[in-house]
Amino acid sequence: MKALISYIGLSCILLWSCSDLLDVEPPNPGRDEALETTEDYLYLLNSCYEIAGSAFGGAAQNLVECLTNNLSSPNSNDDYTQVYNRRIDFFNGTNDEFFKEPYTGIFRCNSLIENATDVPGLTEQQSTQMVAEARFLRALNYFYLVQMYGQPWGYQNPEPAVGTGSNSHLGVVLRNEVGTNPIPRSSVQGVYSSIESDLNFAITNLGEPLLKDSSEYIRGYASKESAQALLAKVYFTQGRYDEAVPLLDEVIAVFGGTLPTDLDRFLQDASSPESIFELVSTQARKKSDRLKDHYRSDIEGIPTFTASSELYQIVNLDPDDLRSDWVNVENEGELEEYFPFTRFNKEYFNVPVLHLTDMFLMRAEALARSGGDLGQAKSDLDQIRQRAGLDPTSSGITTNPALVIEEALAQRRIEMMCEGDWIFHLKRLGAIHDQPIVVRDVDWYCNGMVLQFPNSEGTVSTFEFNPSSATCQ
Repeated sequence: MKALISYIGLSCILLWSCSDLLDVEPPNPGRDEALETTEDYLYLLNSCYEIAGSAFGGAAQNLVECLTNNLSSPNSNDDYTQVYNRRIDFFNGTNDEFFKEPYTGIFRCNSLIENATDVPGLTEQQSTQMVAEARFLRALNYFYLVQMYGQPWGYQNPEPAVGTGSNSHLGVVLRNEVGTNPIPRSSVQGVYSSIESDLNFAITNLGEPLLKDSSEYIRGYASKESAQALLAKVYFTQGRYDEAVPLLDEVIAVFGGTLPTDLDRFLQDASSPESIFELVSTQARKKSDRLKDHYRSDIEGIPTFTASSELYQIVNLDPDDLRSDWVNVENEGELEEYFPFTRFNKEYFNVPVLHLTDMFLMRAEALARSGGDLGQAKSDLDQIRQRAGLDPTSSGITTNPALVIEEALAQRRIEMMCEGDWIFHLKRLGAIHDQPIVVRDVDWYCNGMVLQFPNSEGTVSTFEFNPSSATCQ
């Protein structure tokens, strides 16, 4: 990685500054013959990051947050209201726009992976690291897609037995070669196997962590610890808690083992000290617009997204909780009462996709579920609580795994509100732990709790859409 960054630095000196490179909309190479020079490959790699910024700078988060119990019904937005009401159809423009972005990213990553063996001007090590970055980004795209458009890992259809717990139920199309030929959806098992393979390759082949590197943008690129963090999330999602813990230990250790004291990790013109992998916004390239445009509450009018009264009450359970500032109340006690968020009241900001708060929360719960060190779990949760102005957990938590799990989930819901995270954990609890999860009066597994594929996918005769959500009410 250091060698590749050094080469990018050299290219920047020859062409323009690195910040300018981040500000440039990359081309969309669609033909192998377009890849001829070193600069062609660097632009293609940059375009893989660029499209990830479009997909995961708010687009994915907004869609899945609409499925939770954290939001009120969206204001003046029919597409998001469809998702919120679990009635999404084939012609939802917002869903269609998002769906194309991860697959565009996958296509670009595939182009790099297939052609990066003989890059002019790059050593074999540099080429391998370029492939490792592409495989990390491909895994990130698939990880979101399979969770959003397929039932979760561990799903068994509660109706006539379709799922068997073997994860043979349908996920998304798995296309790991450049091509446009129609292929059917892969199983959830198949998609997760591909993700795991890509991340193991990335962990092995990405260079040493580049924390505290002189580049202010370094956390906008894949690194060994970002691949480890994402693989830990994959294992955690699959209920492989004992395998997630060592990865989480290693990632957290790279950051010194402690949580930064600043509650705000969505920073403008700076990287959050807890970011492991983030989408970098600049004045010219505002990756955060899809979050800001729908949540911002310090301008005139009611935002698209406001908090549910349930979330507002949870955040305000303890008057000392500093995170209560993240949700306000307007027109209190009146018919027009609503609860605006304040987290994204900025012109632009970096968007952490992988961050330490999530790592600490996963480790605490994973330790409790795998018979691990509950003293460490308590320490992790206490860092979360004390940063928010709360007292540490009681000493009794170190002998009660159930209390650790309950506290980890409670803190997760508050800490990661608006980040497109909560619904995946509700589904994990239902699918893997057989908890009777109900979200706004419907079961977690109802058809409308997964997104529908865009109508354009129907041009493939073998493609199978998700079941109708008409009964999910």
